[in-house]
Amino acid sequence: MVNLKISKWTKFFSHKFKVVTLLGLSIGLFIGCQKSNTNSTVAAPILPINSLVTAGNCVQCNFAQVQLVQATSQGTNSFPVTINWQLIGEQVKIQQILAMGWNPQKTYSGLVYARGAMTISSSQASYYNVNGILAGQCQIPAGQYTINPLQPGNMSYGSFELPQFEAIQGAVRIIFQLGNAIIEDPNGDGQVDRIAGMLVPVQMIYNGATVACGDIGVYIQ
Repeated sequence: MVNLKISKWTKFFSHKFKVVTLLGLSIGLFIGCQKSNTNSTVAAPILPINSLVTAGNCVQCNFAQVQLVQATSQGTNSFPVTINWQLIGEQVKIQQILAMGWNPQKTYSGLVYARGAMTISSSQASYYNVNGILAGQCQIPAGQYTINPLQPGNMSYGSFELPQFEAIQGAVRIIFQLGNAIIEDPNGDGQVDRIAGMLVPVQMIYNGATVACGDIGVYIQ
């Protein structure tokens, strides 16, 4: 009889031990899963946004050079831009023209690129509350921009093109083209005062994101 009672108590405690062990393992697995899930949902750190962009490099602009023209251009009411140009030409060719007694601004033929400054004002035709202008898909902020060359063009007796240059302000970088351009001497004093041509915004880069403008451009003069 005593042996029977001992056997029953042994089975009872054995069963309880198995239940407690099973519960302990279950709780441990649950806690482990919770920790694993918690770790998997931790957000990645937010990277800082660049506040400045680096100017591009015009590899083909490394020829011996000198300033050829300093002039201005104005846009329109819908594209209110003012540009102060510095056109840079090949020093050797300009010296040769001067040696012949000619005006290099009007008779130069050779490579040319642009530096200078661009001012963009707020347009009355702006959309989406953009403080600047809307050029196709590009919302160009108003402000002061620095013009930097990316690729030289060719000038021939006052007619030229600029295949690619950029305007930079802080984190905004806009790639432009200037086509069918001509120099102008409105008062006929022999000095070029203005530049006219088709200014086309090609793309805008803002904090690393690139937008193709798809704009037809504006005639400046």
